[in-house]
Amino acid sequence: MVYLGATKLSGKIVAGLIAVILILFNSSLSWYYYLSDSFLGLKSIGEIMGNKVFGSFGPYDDNIISAFWSLNVYIHQRHLAFAFVIFALAWILISLPHSSSKKLVALVLIALLSWVNIAVLAMLFVAISITIFSQYLHKQSWKKSLITLLLGILLSFPSLLLIMFSSTTSTSEGIRFLPGFIYYGTTWHEFAIEDKFLRWIVYWFMNLGLLPIISFFGFLILKPSLRSNIKNKKEAVFYFLKSIFASNRLPFLVAWAIFIIANIFVFARDPATNHKFINLVIIIWSVYAAAFIVKLLKGKTMVFGVLLILILTAGGFFDLWPIVNANKHTWKDIPASDTAIWIKNNTAPESVFLNITSDFNPVMSTGRRLYFGPEYINWSLGYNTLRRLAEMQVIISGGLDQDEMCSFVQRNKIDYVIMTSAPDTYLERNIDYEYFRNTFDLLFSNEIGYYFIYDAKSPCSI
Repeated sequence: MVYLGATKLSGKIVAGLIAVILILFNSSLSWYYYLSDSFLGLKSIGEIMGNKVFGSFGPYDDNIISAFWSLNVYIHQRHLAFAFVIFALAWILISLPHSSSKKLVALVLIALLSWVNIAVLAMLFVAISITIFSQYLHKQSWKKSLITLLLGILLSFPSLLLIMFSSTTSTSEGIRFLPGFIYYGTTWHEFAIEDKFLRWIVYWFMNLGLLPIISFFGFLILKPSLRSNIKNKKEAVFYFLKSIFASNRLPFLVAWAIFIIANIFVFARDPATNHKFINLVIIIWSVYAAAFIVKLLKGKTMVFGVLLILILTAGGFFDLWPIVNANKHTWKDIPASDTAIWIKNNTAPESVFLNITSDFNPVMSTGRRLYFGPEYINWSLGYNTLRRLAEMQVIISGGLDQDEMCSFVQRNKIDYVIMTSAPDTYLERNIDYEYFRNTFDLLFSNEIGYYFIYDAKSPCSI
């Protein structure tokens, strides 16, 4: 879709290819961390291509350049890429001349997106709102788009209500005013900069490089096709607005609106989850940057165009090799896992498991449900994992007697407890294994004594 968008905007197939390359190879200045002797200090092509470590993985390694711009984010968050596809399809259908079938499909996509990713849905509503304003300026069927938007919001209510009643957004950990994205998330050991605004500027320059500037040039060269029959100041103002909000310039404005929102508000427990807003911005900016670069790839400016491509992809080239050389992890499917086979044959498909440790792969492969599951995915979608984490921490430390435990499993309709023999910090507490052996009836342990499954309802039978 990026390829088609860039090709449509510029009228050049090469622009589509360049846009895809710019997204695959991010424009950050991460190469600094790979080459500098203060960090990885890689000295040869062999060392670069054999490297397994990201030069910067901020804010988690206390470096400025964030972990979210490389291809790694789309490999590990395929649900995000899927949400972006739904976003694009719904927005395109609403932007096109209206028909009942297009409107219906757009509404179905909006409803689907409301269950896939609420944050991307919010971005879609921003895009549609700006599109409606553009349609109003150009005297297009903006009322039909507005009706579609309102119906889309209405269709999204069930998922929004679910999030509101079970998420961090109902607390101080949810939507809040917090300017600057995560520029403040590290100690800034790389640069001795004290001024906050200057830090914010440097942060985005290090993370996005020249992409915002080059994309702006792409915005400028895409001229709108408008009649300039201006008779007075009012018509001059409208002409200016129509040229700014022309259909071929609209995505750029949407990207900037989303970028501003992401730098003012936080929508989840961890401010870093705002990265999905920036990821979409980068995709759109890459399309406009490609439109500008393709104009340079001819005559005397060709060298400059090629140089820009190299500058905008250098960081991504260095970030590629830790992904290529990453350790491979195996996940046994049902026939290869004695634990998964037991779960499949001895539990109902709607069974709920209380997972005590981080390895719950057999439960997931059989399609059974988890009470806690992968915390990051759950809280990044807005669910209140903090409440359940607090409950789980009490349980794993043996803090509930049998009556309290019975009440807990009945209230939450939990059928089984699964844990492994390998202690981990998944729930940020030490596990009282003796408590589980004394409180629950053991139903299964696999051949190597790694997985243990207990009857969660056994405390209620005593």
